[in-house]
Order: sequence, then structure tokens, then C-alpha cells
Amino acid sequence: MSATAVFPGLELDLDAIQDQLTPEAARVILALKSSPKAQVRYEDLATRCREGHLTDTEQLELDQIAKPNTLVGLLKVRAHGVLHPVQ
Repeated sequence: MSATAVFPGLELDLDAIQDQLTPEAARVILALKSSPKAQVRYEDLATRCREGHLTDTEQLELDQIAKPNTLVGLLKVRAHGVLHPVQ
């Protein structure tokens, strides 16, 4: 999945970002995580979404949480590649 697929109109070249990451910056990216409160809310919304029990407002909230989480996940994959390159 590309960053553009998550955020249409966002021209973000993850390969170029990975090429510029230092090991220190990669470790900082890998350490990023949601607060416990935000994680609990996300899990609640995701569970209720799978069960088909979200209001339109809650679906919007879930989308607003999921998109940045996906982008951070994509960045973490690149950061991992900096610290553990495939030979």
C-alpha cells in the first residue's frame, strides 16, 4: 500500500524517505505508538465496525484514526528496512 493510496493527493515517496533516514531517525519512527487511551478507543471502534454497529460519526472517527495509523505503519516498514536491510 502506498501513502498516496491512504491519502489521495499526497505525493509522498517512501523510497526517498527511506534513503534519507539515519539509523537514529529510524529508531524514533519505530518507537512511535498511540497513547493507551487512543488505542482502546481505536480497538472499540474497530470491533464495533466489524460487528456493523457504528454510527456515521463513529465511522468518520475510525477513518480519522486509521489513516494516520496506516501512514505511520508504512513509515515503520521503511524504518525497519534501514535498521535491518535485506541482503
